[in-house]
Amino acid sequence: MPSSPDPAVDTAARALDASDVGAIRELRDALERASFAELIHLLRPAGEQDLPWPDFTNLSRQLDGLAPERAGVVRLFGLGETVPTREVERWLPARLLAALEAAGLLRFARAGEVSTAGLCVVPFAGLYVLANPPPSFPTAWRRQQDVCLDRDSVFVARQLAPRRVARTLEVCSGSGLLALTAARWSDAVVGCELSETAIAAARFSAVLSGLEDKVEFRPSDLCAAADGEFDLILANPPYAPVPPGSCDTFLSGDGGRDGLALVRRLVLELPARLAEGGRAMIIAGALEGASGLLAADELRALFAGAGLSGHLFVIDRKRAEDHIAQMRPFVDRAQHYEDALARYCQEVGATHYVGFYLVLERRPGAAPLEIVSPLATRSELVRALRQRRQAREARC
Repeated sequence: MPSSPDPAVDTAARALDASDVGAIRELRDALERASFAELIHLLRPAGEQDLPWPDFTNLSRQLDGLAPERAGVVRLFGLGETVPTREVERWLPARLLAALEAAGLLRFARAGEVSTAGLCVVPFAGLYVLANPPPSFPTAWRRQQDVCLDRDSVFVARQLAPRRVARTLEVCSGSGLLALTAARWSDAVVGCELSETAIAAARFSAVLSGLEDKVEFRPSDLCAAADGEFDLILANPPYAPVPPGSCDTFLSGDGGRDGLALVRRLVLELPARLAEGGRAMIIAGALEGASGLLAADELRALFAGAGLSGHLFVIDRKRAEDHIAQMRPFVDRAQHYEDALARYCQEVGATHYVGFYLVLERRPGAAPLEIVSPLATRSELVRALRQRRQAREARC
């Protein structure tokens, strides 16, 4: 496991210049020569293929069976491990290693060893995306997930149809996965993100994926820095319920008291940014009681007032107490947070926490939001959405 780097060392150290861009392009070529993406894909069991991150222990064990010079690149960039430079020099000569250190991606903690500056490279459908390793990785030296890549973003990315659109906007862009995926079929893409560290990492990923000429990442609170209208708007905003005073620091995904604070704000901003006939795809979550989503009536009224219609698909459901326990790694005072959230759930009658996927359209005479629940698994939803998309395309 690497020693803990200086938290100030990351890709936000400075803007990318021409030499950085050249080094990142060389890294892309090196990853392809080393079969980086293929190895990660082939060494993972089938059940993990829809997840952004592998099981660390399993992949590490699989890599033990490969020659060190073949496994070294995957250990360095895929698992975030510190590795001897001799294990990667076949693909990454000393000159390139030094250039990537200057660009903010690599660091040399000890002589003859190299590690990343708290970031991994995640291969996804031909893209290379930088992100902080998840808390489950022993190499995750920072609990703060400044550059988060989760299964929700992967889920939305897989729903994007290969259909040409003029302009796409990703809000709360984080790692930039959705913006980069959409760039393949969009003439222009803008990603808006509050974290400067995430913006810098996403710009790095755009170059690493060969899409820097089509995607622009801007510092922004929701849609504030966006200009004009967009045909497609994507968002995976923070949506974990965090009652006021329940913790001093929530490390990733603070969505306010009931998890919907950012969703409410975003919906109010959509009419000014979503073109007529355009589509918004948002993934979020909310509390549920015995009779369904606690905020169902509020959400219907909110969307109707914004001139939006569409569907809300429930894609995950877990007991409130199970969800509360899963939040423990993301808070500084875990027991205090658990007690506060449990009290809040009891006050409002919440028995479950659900994840949901919104598909919204802006059209005259918007119909009421339709809530589709329950679907037992995400795979069922994927099949249902694929059938809907095929039917829509057949009508066109």
